[in-house]
Amino acid sequence: MKTLKYIFIIILSLGAFNSCLVDDTTRYDLNDDGPNLAGFADGNVMISNIADGTEYDIPVKVKVVGPTSLDLTSDITLTVAADEEAMAELAAADQTKTAAVAGVHYEIADPLITLKDADNYLGLIHVTMLTEGIATPLAKTPVLILKTVSAAGDPNVLNNGKNLQLTLNYACYSEFQGTYEVTHTSSTGTVFSQIEDIVKIGVEQYLTASV
Repeated sequence: MKTLKYIFIIILSLGAFNSCLVDDTTRYDLNDDGPNLAGFADGNVMISNIADGTEYDIPVKVKVVGPTSLDLTSDITLTVAADEEAMAELAAADQTKTAAVAGVHYEIADPLITLKDADNYLGLIHVTMLTEGIATPLAKTPVLILKTVSAAGDPNVLNNGKNLQLTLNYACYSEFQGTYEVTHTSSTGTVFSQIEDIVKIGVEQYLTASV
């Protein structure tokens, strides 16, 4: 009886061992079968500039990635455009945001870019942030959502279909940096003074020494 029990245990062990063996040859063979994708390198970018009439250049990174991207030699032409539907949906969902308007908040002089093998299929599309006639502060922040429309030049390269969201912050001109003598009055009436340094670290961004 004991012998039969041991034989039964051995058979179960062999079955379990065999069930753990997986043939993954097909998985490796299919690694190079997927398409290469062209599109934006980033997904969400926040831009802050002074609304003083200046036109600010915003370089948007685009690239081609994929399992056989290193084997590509053809030029890839990528086309981008504003995604009006996505901007309308965002504005409806977030009452602090509004859809950026072409000719008011931004311009895209050339929505096409050619990505080349010599540049490792990396490139920039230039978006211009317009500030002429913008009175700050704005009640809502304009948001520009860009989409990849098409990628042409090689049948193994598709546009990745991922959008890029550009939040356009319009700032007022301010220069608060400097050294200040600050006087404090406590709840008990005690008055004391101290020297406070305020450092400008960005557009309308300041850092104080102690507050």
